[in-house]
Amino acid sequence: MKNKYLIKIKDLTQNEQTEFIASNLKDNLIRLKVVMIMLVIVELLILALALIPSINLVPDKNHTTYVNMYFIVIVYSMLFIGILYYMNKHHSEKTILPFRIIILTGLMLLLFWGASMKLLNHGNFLQPSIYILILLSVSVIPFFNYWEILIVTLPSQLFITIITITENSIKTQSIAQIIMDSWGFILLAIIFSTIQYLDRVQYFKKDALLKKQNNLLKQHSEIDALTDIYNRRKLDATMEFEWKRSSRTKQSIAFLLIDLDHFKKYNDTYGHIEGDMCLRKSAAIMKESLKRSSDMIFRYGGEEFIILAPETDLSGASIHAERLRNDIEKHAFNNVGHITSSFGVTEFNAEKDDVESLFERVDIALYTAKENGRNRVEKA
Repeated sequence: MKNKYLIKIKDLTQNEQTEFIASNLKDNLIRLKVVMIMLVIVELLILALALIPSINLVPDKNHTTYVNMYFIVIVYSMLFIGILYYMNKHHSEKTILPFRIIILTGLMLLLFWGASMKLLNHGNFLQPSIYILILLSVSVIPFFNYWEILIVTLPSQLFITIITITENSIKTQSIAQIIMDSWGFILLAIIFSTIQYLDRVQYFKKDALLKKQNNLLKQHSEIDALTDIYNRRKLDATMEFEWKRSSRTKQSIAFLLIDLDHFKKYNDTYGHIEGDMCLRKSAAIMKESLKRSSDMIFRYGGEEFIILAPETDLSGASIHAERLRNDIEKHAFNNVGHITSSFGVTEFNAEKDDVESLFERVDIALYTAKENGRNRVEKA
């Protein structure tokens, strides 16, 4: 089943497939620029030889046509190089499909030119060679799958075959030689290009799998195993990121420090299994209370948790904390009783605060909440 990119790669997700096609397009643009520049050099060299009278490169009757054909292809090749440079600077996900079509069409037209030159002067060894040179370059340099290489190569080859068979001026032995040679190279080009492309797909799949495994390891290193929320390590990295964002946006960030009241007594009374269950359920309640994707919760240590809410002022943070405190208080933990929580709430702005003073301020607010009877919210 084809998608909007005219290709479906087995065992890749839609995002991975898009990434592969975009990467492949970028590499093809770079590689084709190099091969087209080299091709222009070869074309200029052959044209220079054709213009030297002492070198009998082509019969006199075809000389003018031959020279004009080379002028045309040199101009075309230089224009194509310019297009490749433009596409290399402006390619994006939206331009993947049209840029791929432009590349395939451009190379197909170039092969048509090579086929015409082969037919124009099939008796001279240079003409079959220039067609084969383009054909091999198309199959070796860019990364094309089987249908792309078919689109590029078959039209010109069918053109050669039809003209060769129907043209009365071509000798019988030349007909057989042209058809056999050209079709032989076409088949080799298709086989080699397809093998090369499949190798590239397999390499990308291995690389994608390795990235998934690395991302999974990274996620595990940032997740608290007991509560399944972010850990202290992730908090440190997030604080650095949010601090920079606050500096750019001039927006305040709400900071909530939460402590489960009398948790040590709860743990000693009901046992560590119930204590762990209490921590997990408390973390789940807090996590569920986050309404925005930018809000994050972390296990700070033991029975302490931190919530970060970007672009939230102190008033909004206090309302969130009070609602969350109430949710925890009314929740029964495994039918062995209820537990309460104390909150220290503040806001910080990178222009006015530093991390050390922030933690001191919110810690004082939490201490005040405990001193004033626990199960309450205190602002700082």
